[in-house]
This record gives sequence, structure tokens and C-alpha cells, in this order.
Amino acid sequence: MVNKKLLPAIKSAMNPSIIFYDTEVVNIIKQLHKSRREIWKLKQHEEQIEKHLKKQHVVSRRNQV
Repeated sequence: MVNKKLLPAIKSAMNPSIIFYDTEVVNIIKQLHKSRREIWKLKQHEEQIEKHLKKQHVVSRRNQV
């Protein structure tokens, strides 16, 4: 859950002409966190795949000799 001190700081930084509920701000923050986490997980997974493919390539070259 969003820190109770964080929400007023976010609201004060936003444009005062925009009308919104606290729950809307909290949901947006949660969505941003979720999407960034998913991107991070995908990058980690891609790095592991690349390492595995390099290892596979080296092993197959050793087998050819």
C-alpha cells in the first residue's frame, strides 16, 4: 500500500486543476510498479537465455572436435 506520507506529496506535485480520487492515484502507482517489475523480470529472463545459448554453443563446438 502507498505510504500515507507519500500520497499528499504526490497530490501537491500534481496540477491542481485535475480532479481525482486517492484510490485512482494509488491504482496508477500500482500499475506503474507492476509494469516496471514485469519489464525487469523479462530482462532477467532474457539474460539467462543468452547465457544458456552461449553455453550451449560452446558445448556443441567442443563436441565437434
